[in-house]
Amino acid sequence: MKVEALLGLLNAEKILFDIEGFEKFMHQKNLAAVQKSFTGYLFLLECVERKIIGLMKESDYLDLNSDIVWNRACWVGLNIEKIPTTCDLALVTKNIYFKYKKLWEAGHANSFEILKRRIASVKKINRIIFATIKKNFVPNSSKHMKWEELLEIETKYFVFIYLNDISKSGGIPNAYLNSILQHRLPKVFMEKSLFGYKCGLAYIWSVLRKNPNNKISEHILSANSWTELDHCFNLIRNQIICPLEAKKKISFVWENNYKKIKKINSTEFSKLKTTLKKPTLTKEELLNQHLLWYETSPLYPERVFNGVNAFTLLLTGTVTEYWSQHNFKPRVIRFTHPEKYGGNKYSYAILLESSGIATDYSGWILFYSCATDFSGFGGNEHRLAEQKIQEFKDKIILTEIKISEKELLNSLDVIPEDYKTFDGKGRAKEVLMKLKDLENQQTADTGNLLELLTVFCLMHGGFKIQKWSNELKKKTQHLSQMDLLAEKDGINYLIECQNTIPMHSSQCKKMIEEINSKKNCLKKLYSTRIVTANCLPEIKSEFEKSGIEVVRIFDLLEGIPIGTDKKKQIIKRLKNTAGYRQIKYLICPKNQ
Repeated sequence: MKVEALLGLLNAEKILFDIEGFEKFMHQKNLAAVQKSFTGYLFLLECVERKIIGLMKESDYLDLNSDIVWNRACWVGLNIEKIPTTCDLALVTKNIYFKYKKLWEAGHANSFEILKRRIASVKKINRIIFATIKKNFVPNSSKHMKWEELLEIETKYFVFIYLNDISKSGGIPNAYLNSILQHRLPKVFMEKSLFGYKCGLAYIWSVLRKNPNNKISEHILSANSWTELDHCFNLIRNQIICPLEAKKKISFVWENNYKKIKKINSTEFSKLKTTLKKPTLTKEELLNQHLLWYETSPLYPERVFNGVNAFTLLLTGTVTEYWSQHNFKPRVIRFTHPEKYGGNKYSYAILLESSGIATDYSGWILFYSCATDFSGFGGNEHRLAEQKIQEFKDKIILTEIKISEKELLNSLDVIPEDYKTFDGKGRAKEVLMKLKDLENQQTADTGNLLELLTVFCLMHGGFKIQKWSNELKKKTQHLSQMDLLAEKDGINYLIECQNTIPMHSSQCKKMIEEINSKKNCLKKLYSTRIVTANCLPEIKSEFEKSGIEVVRIFDLLEGIPIGTDKKKQIIKRLKNTAGYRQIKYLICPKNQ
């Protein structure tokens, strides 16, 4: 769905670039002086461009290579200006951001003439991305539509989803929200922006409807508050979106309306790869970057067995599991702590990777200050640790960081061991065990929730959920559990709902074999999809090579016209589920 959304918003941006067209629309509607609309019009343009950045940051469909630094920074919502440019996707996205930022800063000038000049320098971004997509994607043949017709339909849908949908809690347009961009919306600014925002939005709909006097634009212009503007959402859904879906037999949620015909050459984006200055980071920010913004759990060398001995054993096991079994290099950090009177102390850390439906459970085990390069026992421990690192040098990713012991502990915000015991009677352990049980139950509930949300998205997209007949049960009784069977337009789909997708391509083989066994068992099923929360681009490609499409539940939810606030509630519950039954209210509210 992301390529459809990106095209729709690029087209909306192109409409807003036509300031002369907007001014003509304002005169036709006999609205107040055009200048009064400047602040809100620029805010609307910023909302569109913030969403374009949001869609670009995960654009595996554009074949821009990404890496773990970029993926993790986006996952934790790091400010884009602090993210290092370690891959093409980071470089292109940040170049687009800095060019857009200059345009947004035209607000200080409060002049449409200055805005026109700055738009001229930004237009090439729109042209490059749009031309690249058009060159490498074609409308899905099953839609029987030409490029222009499908683009217009997609633009209507994503203007509706992102620009007409206003958060009731904060009066913020859906498109504005972006985890890696700073938010700055004081109440006074929002009040000042309403007039220009609604005028610009009405103008977009007048272009899409090919009529400045259309009812949608009239309703938008009549709004006297952000809440009233949000009321237009249901009107557009009922009068435009639902009839379009029925007439054109098009789904904006589940189906891909464009087909990729070839891999995109990286040179297509060469003009958006200008070298950028490295971000200025504090010592703590740089350390967090090296740690990939993961949590760290320290082991203190209070005993011999939990120092270097534990480190070398864990390193050996991790290399055996990651490299020998999956041809993947685990990450190791050597912390060097210079001593005041010469020599060094050392800490070591190993990243243990694990993920869930909407979470990343990975983290570092830190063997804190467990060796020295002095003579004696500490020196021997250092020698043993370095020998093991040398043994595995070609099978690990080693990072070295020079930092004092105190700075390391302060940066990690580590809780001393003494504070982890309640009363010396083992009650801390008892509480931890109960918390673990709750976590296990929550994981099970979250799996059920994923299936419920998938059913909701399928039904919204016009799919029929098939019941398990006795014949099907007999056919599949020797296989692991099948999640969902769905049908639409005579095509059957086997849907797998996976809490956890492997983090490394070598681990995909077993899952692919299991899914294909199910598909082969049901000869009438021609299409197989996995629904999950998150999946790395390289892992996604492994599944798709085997004819298994990977779909993110968040992308499905984003395309469903149920309002930003409702989506936020669902996603929050998905990420922190206390019981999947509570989601029924969110999916099927009584007033709908």
